[in-house]
Amino acid sequence: MLSSNRIGALEIAEALSQHIGSYVDLYSIEFLAVEDSRIHCWYQNPLADGTVFHIEMVRTDSKWSLHLSEHPPGTEQQIEPP
Repeated sequence: MLSSNRIGALEIAEALSQHIGSYVDLYSIEFLAVEDSRIHCWYQNPLADGTVFHIEMVRTDSKWSLHLSEHPPGTEQQIEPP
């Protein structure tokens, strides 16, 4: 988990890269939704058998924290607009 005053695309890509051990294409990170103090994104590894991640950024006090949830290849995101 990363905690910082600012979390951008490069920080997300670095966290994913450290987790999966390979290069992360920034264009594969998809913005999904904002709910209160949470931002949801999705990463679909471009490889057919690649891992999928739900990326959640949560604002608490003056810091953002980054959480990665790993899902099996082919998992579809379930976050829909209200």
